[in-house]
Amino acid sequence: MKKFLLVILCICTGVITNAQRLLSWTPEFPLDNSNLVFTVDCTKGNQGLLNYGGGSSNDVYVHVGVITNLSTGPSDWKYVKFTWGSTDPLAKATALGANKYQYTINNVRSFFGVPAGETILKITAIFRNGAGTQKQVNSDVSDMYIPVYGSTEFAVRLNLPPFEPRYIPWPEPLNITVGSNLSIAGVASASSALTLKLDGTTITTATANSIAANPSITTSCEHKIMLEGNDGNGIKKDSFSFYINPTINVAALPAGVQEGINYAPNNTSVTLVLYAPNKTNVSVIGDFAGWVTVCANQMNRTPDGNYYWLTINGLTPGTEYGYQYVVDNTIKIADPYAQKILDPNNDQYINAVTYPNLKPYPTGLTTGLVSVLQTAEPQYNWQVNNFVKPDKKNLVIYELLIRDFTVQHSYQALIDSFQYFKNIGVNAIQLMPVNEFSGNESWGYNPNFYFAPDKYYGTKTKLKEFIDKCHLNGIAVILDVVYNQCDNDAPQAKLYWDAANNRPAANNPWLNVTAPHPYSVFNDFNHTSTATQYLVKRSLNFWAQEYKVDGFRFDLAKGFTQTVTNTNTVENYDASRVANLKRYYDTVIQNIPSQYMILEFLGTTPAQEEQEYAAYGWMLWGNSNVTYNQCTMGYTTNSDITAMVYNSPLRNFNNPAVIGYSQSHDEERTMFKNLLFGNSSGSYNIKNLPTALRQEEAAASVIFTIPGPKMIWQFQERGYDSSINANGGRTANKPPLWHYMDDANRKHLYDTYSSIIQFRLSNPAVFNNTSFTYDLSSGLFKVFQIADPNTAGKKVTVVANFDVTAQTKSVTFQVTGDWTNYISNGIGTGVNGATASNFNLTAAAQSITLQPGEYHIYASVPACTTATPTATTPVNYCQNAVAVPLTATGTNLLWYTTATGGTGSTTAPTPSTTVVGSTTYYVSQTVGCESPRLAIVVNITATTPPPTVTTPVNYCQNAVAVPLTATGTNLLWYSTATGGTGSTTAPTPSTTVVGNVTYYVSQTQSCGESPRTAIVVNVNIIPGAPAVTSPVTYCQNTTAVALTATGINLLWYTTSSGGTGTTAAPIPSTAATGSTNYYVTQTTTGCESPRAAITVTINATPTAPVVSSTVAYCQNAVAVPLTATGTNLLWYTAATGGTSSATAPTPSTAVAGSTSYYVSQTTMGCESPRAIITVTVTAIPAAPVVNSPITYCQNAVAVALTATGSNLLWYTTATGGTGTAIAPIPLTTAAGTTAYYVSQSNTCGTSTRATVNVIVNPVPAAPTGLTVTNITTTAAVLNWTAINGVYYTVDYKLPAASVWSNAATGISTGTVNISNLTISTTYDWRVSANCAATSINNYTTAQFTTSSHNNGIANLKDGFGIKISPNPLIDKAIIDYIVAGTGAVTIDITDVFGQRVQTLYTGNQNQGQYQLIINSQLKTLSAGVYFIRLQQNGKGSYTRFLKL
Repeated sequence: MKKFLLVILCICTGVITNAQRLLSWTPEFPLDNSNLVFTVDCTKGNQGLLNYGGGSSNDVYVHVGVITNLSTGPSDWKYVKFTWGSTDPLAKATALGANKYQYTINNVRSFFGVPAGETILKITAIFRNGAGTQKQVNSDVSDMYIPVYGSTEFAVRLNLPPFEPRYIPWPEPLNITVGSNLSIAGVASASSALTLKLDGTTITTATANSIAANPSITTSCEHKIMLEGNDGNGIKKDSFSFYINPTINVAALPAGVQEGINYAPNNTSVTLVLYAPNKTNVSVIGDFAGWVTVCANQMNRTPDGNYYWLTINGLTPGTEYGYQYVVDNTIKIADPYAQKILDPNNDQYINAVTYPNLKPYPTGLTTGLVSVLQTAEPQYNWQVNNFVKPDKKNLVIYELLIRDFTVQHSYQALIDSFQYFKNIGVNAIQLMPVNEFSGNESWGYNPNFYFAPDKYYGTKTKLKEFIDKCHLNGIAVILDVVYNQCDNDAPQAKLYWDAANNRPAANNPWLNVTAPHPYSVFNDFNHTSTATQYLVKRSLNFWAQEYKVDGFRFDLAKGFTQTVTNTNTVENYDASRVANLKRYYDTVIQNIPSQYMILEFLGTTPAQEEQEYAAYGWMLWGNSNVTYNQCTMGYTTNSDITAMVYNSPLRNFNNPAVIGYSQSHDEERTMFKNLLFGNSSGSYNIKNLPTALRQEEAAASVIFTIPGPKMIWQFQERGYDSSINANGGRTANKPPLWHYMDDANRKHLYDTYSSIIQFRLSNPAVFNNTSFTYDLSSGLFKVFQIADPNTAGKKVTVVANFDVTAQTKSVTFQVTGDWTNYISNGIGTGVNGATASNFNLTAAAQSITLQPGEYHIYASVPACTTATPTATTPVNYCQNAVAVPLTATGTNLLWYTTATGGTGSTTAPTPSTTVVGSTTYYVSQTVGCESPRLAIVVNITATTPPPTVTTPVNYCQNAVAVPLTATGTNLLWYSTATGGTGSTTAPTPSTTVVGNVTYYVSQTQSCGESPRTAIVVNVNIIPGAPAVTSPVTYCQNTTAVALTATGINLLWYTTSSGGTGTTAAPIPSTAATGSTNYYVTQTTTGCESPRAAITVTINATPTAPVVSSTVAYCQNAVAVPLTATGTNLLWYTAATGGTSSATAPTPSTAVAGSTSYYVSQTTMGCESPRAIITVTVTAIPAAPVVNSPITYCQNAVAVALTATGSNLLWYTTATGGTGTAIAPIPLTTAAGTTAYYVSQSNTCGTSTRATVNVIVNPVPAAPTGLTVTNITTTAAVLNWTAINGVYYTVDYKLPAASVWSNAATGISTGTVNISNLTISTTYDWRVSANCAATSINNYTTAQFTTSSHNNGIANLKDGFGIKISPNPLIDKAIIDYIVAGTGAVTIDITDVFGQRVQTLYTGNQNQGQYQLIINSQLKTLSAGVYFIRLQQNGKGSYTRFLKL
């Protein structure tokens, strides 16, 4: 076990002596069946329970589990006991006082219920208060772990200096300087040879279970303590490193560097800068230094004490390095400005598809979050570098949470889904926070790093690719940024943290101790701090420049203030907040004037502060969820949606700065409420899905047609109806439900959204008009009207009925004449017509009746007399020719790809000539109004393709050639690729010369002569025969292998000429002796060589040599070499395989047993089968196996002795004497020990004698010390003085009975429980003793009487209880009581007013049940009702009784 690097404060003095650990336990090396007691010291660690309840609270509980071999990591607790926040009595810890608490687990495996076969590695523990609102854990707020060891495992551990029980143990901070001493202590699981070393030098040794030393530390910088233990089976080690700060170097920041990572141009160096005012020292640890603190990586401090910096050299370009800052020797943080963070608890759940080749976390080397730097990092190649953002007045934003948009939760999934965004027509996508946040699955509003994209969504390159793709398609990307708060893991929090109060420290440069405003989430930023301002400004510029994002949505912008407010006063105008937000606005806009700046600034409207932001250039979220949902549910109450209008009395903005929406990530889904609460009338029921979706379409008609930017929350366009609170809460994962797109009604809603958005974005002149009228507040029949400021331009009128009954309203259209139902769900005629149906108005004022859920977007159709422009048609091109833009004669030309519909472009199209066919383009001109469209047909005629040929054409040298061929029209043949004069006659190639010649051929069609196609004619040389080895020889019946030859494209034959060759090499048969010829050729470039011959000869195999199959020796006899009859003998030690020897082996007789040897003979190069010779070595037998000692009680009946062996002989002496084959029967008449001896023999001799000791034990004395305890009305505990090795039999009966009842037989303890007795009855009982578990007649007899009253106590409270018998009583009584602890006990009598009347008992007692007999104290009490009260340590119980 290795403990992590420990850095040491150099500003303090003193030596650690006998320090208490945060968590200590016994035994020191618990097994999975141990009874474990562990104690926590709340003055250490995170001090979460320090002084809780005065340091000795009765409200402290444990939360425990185990880490097993099936756990995936430190957080994967198994078999968790108890429920968090519960007050289960079994989870209660024992208060020891002085901020210490203790808990006991009896048999770890049984306690947790871990099944056999699953290995327990660690016990996990947290001490908490009953409510679960405070917990005592490690100083880094990680859980505490107790290691569990194997039953035979030898282990060592350093206990001093004390350590925190983190998943990988972490030493507590040391206060030590150069020249002082360091107390060290270690323990081992068994007595062993222990060694303590300091920096590799032994400082002390011991053979024991523990070891200690107190060495002097003479130098600064890094040191290492090593404990080694050797139990004879191997060495186990434990170690920790510590660090004494050298003198801090003071130096100014190098020129040009900024906070965070500064890469040098040489790509091998980096300068790290950390802002850490009032800190004493900072070091850098990481991959480049083995994750230990070294003097070389001690950071320089600037003269003002605010910054620490260090230049690191020798880095490998392109290599990722993990690193951390260690601040004041105790705080470890990742770089706040790093662009990649490694997380030990969450990275393991990021799949390799989402984030390929993710750098592994340095497990075992450090803890906490790790930052990553990389010199020469590969750069993304942007396709769009000059993206022109959509006009912010016409933004249609799609807000999405990557986690829930697809099951893949990745940037790549967004890229793959891109057509979905294009089809709906949005021109901006707003991503919920993507910078690093705590955990993986989150909304992202718990940020901890502001420059690193969260890896759960993919790589930074993929994020850039997604943004680039958006820009390629005219879509802006907006980031949701969270500068109001940060999570506890943020370096800004960890650097200055008040652990005792679990909040930012008072000297934190960035964070408030507590939020001054009611918008407090996590840890609140102070935006008047220059440190916070620097962080936010730098972050904004980073995302705009590095990722080319187009805008920012500021979360919880009302929290950007230091003004102390409550939920009411926070709505007041706050000049300091205005200044803070304008400062950030100016920072971004001065660099990128077109950047979108958006505030979430929800609250009471209208508001002066919001109006000021709007006038300054901000856009503001406009939440109309409640009012629009009232409309979609069909309820009139609270259905005024005029807040969607930027200049309405509810806003009073001077420009369209409100981003209107009916849903965002923060609101309940309108469809969920439609289906759950929707209104109904007759057959029109909004709780039905198609009807609810119809209401949503109507809502879209009066969302997107109102001027100003608009926003959609993901999937509202298809009626997403899973509640925001589903799956465990509002921020819990929600399914994407992509199958909704297969539902025709939902798809219709999606298409309607698309149509309305396209209509809105195609008519900017209409919807950017600042003059419009509306009635959005009087009932559920909504009207909105707007027009092109040009009198001849388009007019738009929108009507929608959200009621569940038909409604009629008078609507005055802007003009009479022709109108169209541009988008509607009407099914009637005229103003009630379907989409694309036209109607004519003779009067502007119309009474319109709309059915429930009916809506119309009407557009005027102005009469137009503008003539069609003129142009030349058709336009003809050959395929792949260079085309020029189409031309037409007219004014204000608009070009289209369809005869009707679509959006016109002022840019003339350039036809594509890559595909053969005809394409029709359309063009109109506008002179006051737009003319009909003129069709221009562009014909693309195929370029004459090259003729089709077969190439190359191959011949062998001197073969007969034929004329070349090609497929085509009007062929012309050439000898060159270009130039020359073609011939209509195909050439015949010459084959006399080896080599290749290229010929060319073209064809001629309507688009002219084609390119020439080359035909290569290869004339190849005939190769020589392949190289072979011949002859090939085999022994008969051996396994042959395929023949081989050296050549290309071999063909094998069985004859010297003719026949058909095969590519498979033949395997010769070895069944018969003799010779066979095989033949082989090679083929190169289609030309086959002459055949080479291979002769295969098969020789006969000889028989095995003649041997004597068995050879016998006695153990240690002199052996001679083995022999066999044969030629060229070879000896082996195995039946097959192995290495042969020509020398015959001489068997070894040192070890008894059988050994096989093998021998073959060889003739004509063929080795025979092997003959076997078995050599048997017989041992002189060992002494027989006996059972000894054999024990009898005196005078017991003995049986003959036994032994395991052959030809046994029994003796009465260890040596000498004459043995007998008859086993003796021991005598038991006298107590004592007698030895008998036995041997065995075989052909090689007689064994030594085995000893059998027969012990005859004397009969023990009759039992003594008979007592009876715990006597109740029906039970008692019988006790006597037990003697080790003696067995007891216990009986009892009524005095008059003749038969005894047996309570126990053959037991070795001195106590037995009996029950089912009769109340107030006398019993005889007796105990006999024997040296064996059989009863003999040496009894001792006694007597007892059962109790006359029941001492059982019910209704215990906190382990205390009391009862009085009888009740009512006259003067005498018996008091039974139970106390739960140890301490002074008082029993009082009080009257009904709580006044003490009498004290019956005072004294110290331990936990248990007691009895107090009252004979006369109660005589003086007057008749009446009283209470008897029990007290111990401020707790106790009471009961009422009646005195007669």
